[in-house]
Amino acid sequence: MILTHPILLSLFLAGLGLVLALLASAAWLRLALRPVPKEEGAPDEAYLVFLLLLTAFGLRVLAWPLSYIALDSAVPHVAGAMCIYGVTRLVPLWANLLQGLRPLLLLALGGWIALRLTSSARERCTPGGTPRRPLAERVLLPLSLTLLVLDCLLEFAVLLSLRPGIPVYCCGSVYDLPDRFSALLPGSLFGAQHAHLLLPILHVCGLLCALVCLIAGVAALRGRWLTHPWRRLRTAASLLLLPLLLAFVAAASIAGMEVMAPRLTGLPFHHCLYCLLGKTAAGPWMAVSLAAAVLLSAWGALLLREGRGAVEGTNRSAGLLLVSGGLLVLIFLAVTAFGAHNGGGGGDLGRCSSCNARLYDTVYLVELVAGQGEKSLFCSVGCALEQIRGPGGKTAAWVTVRDEFTGKRLDSGAAFFVEAASEITGLPEGNRWHAYQYLENAHIMAFELDGNIVSDPFGASGKEDN
Repeated sequence: MILTHPILLSLFLAGLGLVLALLASAAWLRLALRPVPKEEGAPDEAYLVFLLLLTAFGLRVLAWPLSYIALDSAVPHVAGAMCIYGVTRLVPLWANLLQGLRPLLLLALGGWIALRLTSSARERCTPGGTPRRPLAERVLLPLSLTLLVLDCLLEFAVLLSLRPGIPVYCCGSVYDLPDRFSALLPGSLFGAQHAHLLLPILHVCGLLCALVCLIAGVAALRGRWLTHPWRRLRTAASLLLLPLLLAFVAAASIAGMEVMAPRLTGLPFHHCLYCLLGKTAAGPWMAVSLAAAVLLSAWGALLLREGRGAVEGTNRSAGLLLVSGGLLVLIFLAVTAFGAHNGGGGGDLGRCSSCNARLYDTVYLVELVAGQGEKSLFCSVGCALEQIRGPGGKTAAWVTVRDEFTGKRLDSGAAFFVEAASEITGLPEGNRWHAYQYLENAHIMAFELDGNIVSDPFGASGKEDN
């Protein structure tokens, strides 16, 4: 069993959430089976259920990012794992169920809490203290209790099943294949150049969501939904927002894998969302703003749909949620645009020893160690070859290159090189070489780049051309 501080804290929160869920379930069942009128001075069990679930909701919100931190803390203990994805391969079914269940739990439980908070005084004072909201009490409450129990049990199952020393295949075996699922749909719709269209599509979907949220939110805050001409539009606005949010989440997921992950990690052929989340500075901000925007907008749409014209507080709360969700959508788009514009590698490493271009920690970086132990950095394979083969060139004791799929440093003699038909954009003229750790990846990229697998250009390996 792998036990780290984040894992122990996650287990504690899961246990506490499970206790709260069982107590709330028992109180709700007792209230449902014996709905007696509330006597003066007697405890209100409906409010007890509300307080228990409100506390559990706050704990599960904290547990959501903490669970990823816990899984990330286990990466060094799992053989073959380079990111969170590798750890989830130890228990793939339970880990996938947990990741899909958590947002559904927060959506359902948060929606019930929002409806409960905006109930009118008359609804809160009905016999038994239960609001007369069919969606809230007959659907969302039992669904939330069920999902809360399952969420806590699944977190226990995932974290307690982690075992060190078990070899796994990591994200490169799934997200870096040409037939990966994130490339099939946009590739079939928009062709081979679909990556250039994904960010514009994402921004169009995001702007539409933000526009609908802001318009509906401002109208709710100004009481427009209370007047007769606007009441018919309330349901249409709430129903329109839900498919827009689904399209926005789908576009964000595909663009994150196909565009943002390669740019922000500096790995042009790596499409792992887990690496985007755990190995970049903008990744967590993008995830938090996206989750918050979608949840707030969905809760606002729910209140807009369930609110009645006579309940002004419901419309005001829906307006606040929708405006907040729309602003968070704009923040997410801003973070995405900033990251896409400034992504592409690590910090400044000085200047190339051949062309004097500014160096960044990218997959094209080459390190040369001369016979006297002197180290030199180059922006590309072409610049390193020019330094070695040129007049007064250095004698290389060894040369290290980077695998374009994982960014791993490789001795040039252990790498497989592909000479592409076209030059690499952003590098000095004549640079056509790509380096890979595995021969299978080299064959795949030789086909995609219309190139050939060549022997080590630095002459360190002696591998024959393929």
